Amino acid sequence: MSAPTVYTTVCKASRKWNATGVRLHCEREYHIKATGTWTDFYISTDAHGFERNHLRPFKRFKRQPDAHWFALMGSIGKESPYFLVGADLLLKPDKAGELFLFANDMPAMYWNNRGSLSITITEYKPQNQNL
Repeated sequence: MSAPTVYTTVCKASRKWNATGVRLHCEREYHIKATGTWTDFYISTDAHGFERNHLRPFKRFKRQPDAHWFALMGSIGKESPYFLVGADLLLKPDKAGELFLFANDMPAMYWNNRGSLSITITEYKPQNQNL
């Protein structure tokens, strides 16, 4: 592999879509790391998100129902399927496109979100590829 390229950005909890400016390529690997905390109304958490019994009836309304509330999620372009990033993910994308990130919440509830996570994306290219 050639020397990796490192990108840094932030993912704001109040945005439904956080454009990273990083275009993913199928033949490459990406290591995504998230640090920090963000807040959903009054609940602070990290990129792993949280679960609460009193929110269980609303689970189906989350953008990704099977992932924790406020888990860091990703997508290639602004379309599903969404995937769990959490605090640390090694990604080998199956399609090309810009990486978008977001907090897993109900679409109508981003207004009560605060804070942001610091994101580092390391791109690894095969040795014989100069793109």
